[in-house]
Amino acid sequence: MARSGPNLLRGAAALVAALSMIWLSAGAAAAAGPTVLAAGATVSATILDPIDLNPKPAGYTTALIAHVTPNTATGTVTFYDDNAGTRTVLGSGVLGPDAFIAGVITASYTVPADQAAGTYHVIAVYEGDDTFAGSESAPAQTFTVGPRPSVTHIAVSGVHDASGATAQKGDVESVTVTLTDGGPATSTALTPNGTISVLVDGVVKGAPAIGSPLSLATAGLTLGVHTIRAQFTSSDVVFANSAAEAAITIVSNQVEAIGSAPSLTTFYPYPDKFKDTTALRGVRYETASVTVRIYSAATGKLVRTLSVPSGTGSWSTAWNGRNTAGNLVAAGKYNVRQTVRDAIGASKTLPTVSVNVSLKRIYIHKVTLKKSLSQRSAGVPANGWVGWRFTLPSAAVYKKLVFGVYGRTNLPAGLFGPHDYRYCPSSTWNWYSCMAPFSTFPTSLGWKSVTGSVTRNRSGTVVRMYAVGGNHTAVGYARVVVTYGVLR
Repeated sequence: MARSGPNLLRGAAALVAALSMIWLSAGAAAAAGPTVLAAGATVSATILDPIDLNPKPAGYTTALIAHVTPNTATGTVTFYDDNAGTRTVLGSGVLGPDAFIAGVITASYTVPADQAAGTYHVIAVYEGDDTFAGSESAPAQTFTVGPRPSVTHIAVSGVHDASGATAQKGDVESVTVTLTDGGPATSTALTPNGTISVLVDGVVKGAPAIGSPLSLATAGLTLGVHTIRAQFTSSDVVFANSAAEAAITIVSNQVEAIGSAPSLTTFYPYPDKFKDTTALRGVRYETASVTVRIYSAATGKLVRTLSVPSGTGSWSTAWNGRNTAGNLVAAGKYNVRQTVRDAIGASKTLPTVSVNVSLKRIYIHKVTLKKSLSQRSAGVPANGWVGWRFTLPSAAVYKKLVFGVYGRTNLPAGLFGPHDYRYCPSSTWNWYSCMAPFSTFPTSLGWKSVTGSVTRNRSGTVVRMYAVGGNHTAVGYARVVVTYGVLR
């Protein structure tokens, strides 16, 4: 067996220690003791290296190494098992130069792979030579042949407690089991090999691979404290079995979800694309489904049930103002209750929200504008522009304003657009700063239109438009058509 890195370090330390560890031999040598020379022999010292692979499992070898000083000594070192004073020979080695440390002489014996299991108390005895008296290492070093200890580590984690100490009923916890060599450090890397069993309160829940997480469902566990145990069973004689435990407390499930306000508290379910539906919304922080129930506030009667499939994150479902039969409900107030149900059946009803159904709808009107007293025409081709004013029938909420004009300009092309009352007071006509947005006239006769805003392009019930000619001609044959919607 080759010398290892740690033995080199221990060997160097042993040489220094040898300076102060000298045994003198006297009297007749015992059968298993140091050799005694005639008077005047030079003393020697023997030191046993720490045994690298200790415990040594079956199937592996390790070296017993002794240092003898001075380094000019020759002869043999015998390694004994000293059991309460009775010594049994383990093996021997001939002194020779150390392959790694200059000026050091050692002898070694390789403990075979099939060495009988047990505990040995190793003594190294130098037999001496013609110059040096024998010596032995002391005290004995304890050396074990048998499985190395394994250490099982268990880690539990979950969504409600990263350490896994607490979980809501229904959570799925992650259990990871790892193993390490529990013996002293060694230059020979050994990895535990075998099987893992994970038990909860003595009941097997799975057999994950070493280092791989096991998903542990808590839905079937009662509330309170439970013991999670990981058991390692070695598949060979290299390591001993071991186990580790962790406690987990199961608490009541809390459905984790919040509701949001409806997208519209008042909507108009007539299908004219104007606020026809309202969205009922919320956020799920765990896997859950949602049931939406809509009740008449006047009668308390359930008029519609909507469902959202199981999932996580945001949800949104729209109500179109119709009952289960598909008929439009009566105008009025309706109460909305949203119930969230998680994967194990626990439910949470969110606070009731109210929405109003209105049977108003958008009515579309189209009006062709006539020349008004406010119309102006400079009569100068470079500044040719005209303006129209139209008074709407009421200041109600309008869905849109669409303006159209029929005209012609030469190059460069003229412009057409509504007055922007956000920037220009209603008493001012000034197309330079007041016209927005705008569209470009064609150089031949043709229709152009611009969609205006009910907030930007009107003042009360007044709407203004501009037509601006190119640099060389005024707008010709102009007429303006206003299309608008009224909610009533």
